[in-house]
Amino acid sequence: MRYPGLFVIVAMAALLGACSSKPVRVPTPIEPINASFTPELLWETQVGSGIGEYYLRLMPAVGDKILYVADHSGTLAALEQSTGERLWQVDLELPITGGVGIGAARLFVTTREGRVVALSTDDGHQLWESLVSTEVLSVPVNAGSHVLVHTTDGKLFALDSSTGRVQWTYDRSVPVLNLRGTSTPVVAQGVVFDTFSSGKLAVMQLQTGKVLLEQAMAIPQGRSDLERMIDADAGPLLDGNVVYVATYQGRIVALNLQTGRQLWERKASVYQPMAIDDKYLYVTDADDAIVAYDKRSGSPVWRN
Repeated sequence: MRYPGLFVIVAMAALLGACSSKPVRVPTPIEPINASFTPELLWETQVGSGIGEYYLRLMPAVGDKILYVADHSGTLAALEQSTGERLWQVDLELPITGGVGIGAARLFVTTREGRVVALSTDDGHQLWESLVSTEVLSVPVNAGSHVLVHTTDGKLFALDSSTGRVQWTYDRSVPVLNLRGTSTPVVAQGVVFDTFSSGKLAVMQLQTGKVLLEQAMAIPQGRSDLERMIDADAGPLLDGNVVYVATYQGRIVALNLQTGRQLWERKASVYQPMAIDDKYLYVTDADDAIVAYDKRSGSPVWRN
């Protein structure tokens, strides 16, 4: 006879026991901020009901002076960027989980069931629908003749942007335990860069999917699955001939793309997308601190 309730209690006890081995981190008190300026609200509007109780990153897409915004329930709207005027709105009646992708007069959204839907930027009418292996949480990336979609089971699909047909697939196993989320692939000069929950960076030819490089950006450490998570949800960040990759409970690595040589590395735990300017690499680490690193040396410049 099975006792599902007893299994849940035992599992919860084990989890609580594992969590109790580490001290509780007390948040740093937030000091008062004296604002140096007051922002001016230009306009505001609401599209649908947001993400609800789900952990999603429904990023809007920016077109030619138009914002394209979606909510989890399937509402998709086009807003005039300067005024917020609603140009059109459609209800797809689909549970949208990935942000809005854009390119070549098309919009791309993804769903919990693994649907990829292409729509016209003119009025939101559906152009095609395709099915991938499972849920998609990242933004579909338009790359000319291809649309790249990273699924939660560790696959990267390249679809024909005109028809939705699968052109090629990159498939690698995923760890037993990983963060909820995936990285967003980056395309430059006919080459695709993406990172995966195994902590690896993969570089592929856009047209064929041929793997040009696979490299581990972090090595799992610890005894439990929790301690060994090295998810790379932050995604790769390209800057000329340098690619920056960050992993959860791992490190930040800068690689020279021409030589494959590692330029520098710093121990860090990052799962949010990174940003750069002329001098610095900016990350938000797992402790909610914003850190600026010197792009050339990797030396931390400041932490807030």
